[in-house]
Amino acid sequence: MLNLRLLKKDTQDFLNEPAPKKPTAANAAIPIVDLARKRIYKRYRSVIKDGDYILTHMQDELLHALRIECKKLRYLMEFFASLFPRKKMARLIKQLRKLQDNLGEFNDLSVQQEYLMHIAEELPLDDSRSRKALVATGYLVENLGYEQKKVKANFANTFTEFASPANQKLFRRLFSMKGKKAGR
Repeated sequence: MLNLRLLKKDTQDFLNEPAPKKPTAANAAIPIVDLARKRIYKRYRSVIKDGDYILTHMQDELLHALRIECKKLRYLMEFFASLFPRKKMARLIKQLRKLQDNLGEFNDLSVQQEYLMHIAEELPLDDSRSRKALVATGYLVENLGYEQKKVKANFANTFTEFASPANQKLFRRLFSMKGKKAGR
């Protein structure tokens, strides 16, 4: 069983240790805010690049990959949120969450369709109840496909809103190291 008092004491002891004069770990000498900026901005640029590509190529598997990239970006932003202006971070995270919701809905509809198709493949065709179930399953898959097309069409608006010039400027101002060096 986890001894919370011991864990708290060990953590406090670790935090109270003096920093090594010459750290050996990668990135140990970099201030955490600079490392956070670098990681967030790099992930953000990747999301924008991938999203722009998807707008012109609209391949379903790319939407799923973008969903994962957005999730990683949001984890970084939420983890390091306390290092940046609260209202600006909340605004960016809110828009990112909206994009994630769209991509998540698309993914959920894909998974549901695949599951129903798997069920349909397992149905025996030699009795009338199975054939009726097959027709009903086909109907459900068709309706899910219709919903998925609407969600996919909405992706363009949602992504364009997330990638707006105002958001790009805010991301650049908060996270770009070039912007930080110029602004110092």
